[in-house]
Formats: sequence, structure tokens, C-alpha cells
Amino acid sequence: MNTISFQGIEGSFHHEVAIGYFGQDQRWLGRDHFGEVFDDVEQRRAEYGVVAIENSNVGTIVGNLDHFERVNLQIVAEVYLSVQQCLLIHPDATIDSITEVRSHPMALDQCRGYLRNQLAWDRIEVSDTAGAAKWIMDQSATHVAAIGSALAANVYGMSIAARSIQQDATNQTRFWVLANESEGVHPGLTNIESKKGSISFETSHDSGALADALVAMKASGWNLTKIESRPVPEVPWRYRFYCDMELSSKTSLPEIVSSLNSLEQQEIIESSRVLGVYPVNHF
Repeated sequence: MNTISFQGIEGSFHHEVAIGYFGQDQRWLGRDHFGEVFDDVEQRRAEYGVVAIENSNVGTIVGNLDHFERVNLQIVAEVYLSVQQCLLIHPDATIDSITEVRSHPMALDQCRGYLRNQLAWDRIEVSDTAGAAKWIMDQSATHVAAIGSALAANVYGMSIAARSIQQDATNQTRFWVLANESEGVHPGLTNIESKKGSISFETSHDSGALADALVAMKASGWNLTKIESRPVPEVPWRYRFYCDMELSSKTSLPEIVSSLNSLEQQEIIESSRVLGVYPVNHF
């Protein structure tokens, strides 16, 4: 049995991913903020952490990239969850009694099409989808609905008034499983579909420096799938780049480290780091 830290409380989408990946028989450590999850794993209050990194509709949660600059953790798995947003209400409520809807800002945004048909409802942003559901039950708030998972409805004894209300039927969120290097990949992930890696690096401010770095990575056989830039806090107007890439099944973390070291020695990139080489699965 491991302790698993995640943002939110039981019944959240993070909890759903954690159950799917690790199984039910774990110790759950729900947190209000993503930074606490990173801290829990680094300080060994938890063996693993689960954090969302990107939604197919809303985009990257860039703040979770920034946390890697202050903690020394590895991404050990990536999990894709098909996000099915539901409208949750108190068992004694009806749709006609609803005057307010509560959820995480990202969930509200994902359901903006549905909510456009409910203009009379006040929209209240809260820190967690499952937290909104729990609040309704704790307060017996029959005039308030929550947007969240079917798991939250089951955990807190709520009724599902509408299913799959997200804007896009293909709505997915990808999550990273975090660990200290000594923990490694948890055996819970058995149906591995592919392998990816994530790195960070900086370049000089010379013309074409980023293009040169990307060309060199292509020559290494890395298929880059995503790139993000983030400010380097201590140096105004300088940026750090974060890349995800598809890898062959035989590619190892030491191999990526060696390639990045070579690019640094050639002064093609600066201050590089491998965030993880990891298997991928879909729920």
C-alpha cells in the first residue's frame, strides 16, 4: 500500500485517475493546490503524486511545469482520462430548483456550451469539482448544482441530473504520475500503449538558437509532440523551454541524458534536464 497525493478530494478526476492507475487499496492524500502534491512527493509524505498537465480543450496547466524548477522529481507515467462531466444535484433537488452551479474554473469552461442554456444560474468557481459536490451535500443546498464526475456522485450520494455535458465529446485530460527517482514506475500500469519523454532546456539569445536546438533533437530521432516556453524568474525576458516527445520502446532515461549533455557541450542548448522517460496509457 502506497500513499498517493493528488489535487482535490475523493471523487475528483484526479482521484479517479489515481484509482485507475494504482487500484483502490491505497492511502489517499487530497490537497488543495498542485504545489502541495509536488512537495508531498519530494518530502516523502507520499510515494507518488498525480497532477493534471493538459486538457484537450483548455490547454496546458503551465504552473505545473514551473514546479519542476523547485523540486527534483521524475515523471514515471502519463495517463489520459476521457473526461465525462456530469451535472450533480442533491437527491431532493430538481433541475427546476437550481439557481447556482459550482465547480472548478476548468470544468465550468469545458461545459460553457451547456451553461449557455442556463443563463439564470450563477456560476461560482471553487478549487475542486468534488469539493463542490461535497459542499452541496454538507449544506443540503438543493438550489445548487455541481459539475463533476460520476465518481463524485457515487462518493457523496448525489443524483446525476445530466451526463456528458462537456463542450467536446472527445474531451480528455492527461495526467502525470510523479515520484522520486528511487521509486520508479509503479506496477499498476500494465497496458502500456507507448513511451514518451519530457525535457526542459534553455538556449542562448542568438538568432536561430531555438531552431538549431530543435533540428539537433530531430537528428537524435525524437518526435517532439509539444513545446512550451516559461519565464526564467531570476532573469527577466529569458525563457525555459519544455518539450514532450514520443520515443521508441527501447529509449532509456540515461540515453536522453547523454544526448542532452552532448548538445550542451556543443553549446546548442543550455541548462537541460530530463523530467522523465515514461510509459503512456489511456483510461
